[in-house]
Amino acid sequence: MKIAVLLKSGPSSVEAHRALRVTSDMLSQGHTVYLYLLQDAVHFCQPDIENASSIELNRLVGEKLRVNFLIQDAELRGIDVKSVKKETPAGNFETLMDLMESSDQVIGLL
Repeated sequence: MKIAVLLKSGPSSVEAHRALRVTSDMLSQGHTVYLYLLQDAVHFCQPDIENASSIELNRLVGEKLRVNFLIQDAELRGIDVKSVKKETPAGNFETLMDLMESSDQVIGLL
């Protein structure tokens, strides 16, 4: 099953921790999972961020979690999108809509 998880809370939030736990559970069940970072969640893209959630996100990427971020939200928050890791491609509203339409399930987390 293809599952899209939309996260808009920042890396140090309870919601981000919950989203990573949910995605980990879904990956372990054999699902294809896409995490789309929106609003404050785009701070996960900053290369110098180092906290428990960012470490867990990197681990999940190694387990085949696919991560994208909304470029408009990153730019609004002053993130240099050229410095974002290549494993985290930028997207726009069109790619977000394509992901939502092509997924079997969409989960939105605050």
